[in-house]
Parts: sequence; structure tokens; C-alpha cells
Amino acid sequence: MVPGLLDGLNSYASRIGDTVYAVLGTPTIGDGDAIAYPADPQLALLVHEFHHACMNPWVDAHADVLLPAATRAFEVVQARLQALAYTSPQILLYETMVRANTLRYMRSHGEDAGFRRLVAEDTGKAFPWTPALADLLDVDARDGGGFGPETPARVAALLDDWARDGGARIAEAERQAADRASGRSRSRPPPPEPARRRAAQAIGAGMP
Repeated sequence: MVPGLLDGLNSYASRIGDTVYAVLGTPTIGDGDAIAYPADPQLALLVHEFHHACMNPWVDAHADVLLPAATRAFEVVQARLQALAYTSPQILLYETMVRANTLRYMRSHGEDAGFRRLVAEDTGKAFPWTPALADLLDVDARDGGGFGPETPARVAALLDDWARDGGARIAEAERQAADRASGRSRSRPPPPEPARRRAAQAIGAGMP
């Protein structure tokens, strides 16, 4: 792992010979503050970048099978992905495989909070199919080896399923995620009475 002190928030991985280097962008800090790398998000980011080194070549090797389905999925979420600089179906595939395998890692290592955070993040960034793909890849790699010869076709079929009917399944997953987030907001307990009184007074509402 290499701290990317001159790369801003950009992170990436590079393979040199048999060694993979993950360069992690530096989190935003205030003037005079010490640089800090929070463990939970940095672990997920490290795993994510390491996976690019092996998943990008895998996608390239199976592009003939994967790209038609990825193109259909990309057409559904293109506007949102381009806003994130994910500008092609091939990049969608890179991110899809990396994000799904990052979920697999977090789940298999008991990082439950990190897993849930990444699922929500993937859905918010127009990758709502990654949990389903993580389940599929767990089955394909259940013997501890790499993916089998049928894995590319199975990944393509999953993307086709999510893109079908104008992305109806994508829209439904995003709606459910929004409902869950809204439910969490509504379920938060009100602040203690003194805090409520101070807040009301601060905005001039007054409280009896």
C-alpha cells in the first residue's frame, strides 16, 4: 500500500512484475490538521483497488461475452455513471466486478458494517446489482479456486436481467434503498428536552 500524497482523492492500483501496488488517495483535511486514514473506509478502498489489478484483465479477456450485456445495462444508468467519470460499458464491467468482489471480501471477513455501507454506496452510485453478483461469484468460486468457464456468461445474464424492461429492477432496488434510508431517518429518537428547547430558542420559535 502506498499513500498517494500528491494524487488528491484519486486511488488506483498498478502491477509491476508480480507485485501489485495500491495507491490510496489522501482524505480531505483542514489546514494544519494531521493526515488520517480511517480504518473502515480505507480497508474497503484498499481491497477495491487491489481487485482492479486482477479483475480488469479478467474482464478484458472475456469482453466478447460480457460487453453486450454491459452495454444494455450502461444505457439504463449512463447519465449517473458518466457523472462519476465511468464513461463506457467496459468501465461499468471493471467497477461491477471489483465492487462485487470487494463485497465478498468484506462479508467473508466479518466486516458487517462495512459490507452494509458498501451495498448502500453501490446502490447510490447506480451499481445495485453488486450484492446479487457477489452471491453468484461465491457459488462459482465455492471450491476456493478461480472462476469457472461459465462465469462470464452467468455475469452477462445477471446484467441482462437487471437491465431488462428499461431497468425496472434497478429502479425498484433504488426505491427500496431510499425507503430504508428514509425509515432510518424517521426512526431516530428526538433529541433530549433541553436540546430541543435550545434549538427552538435558537431559531426564535420559543417553547412553553
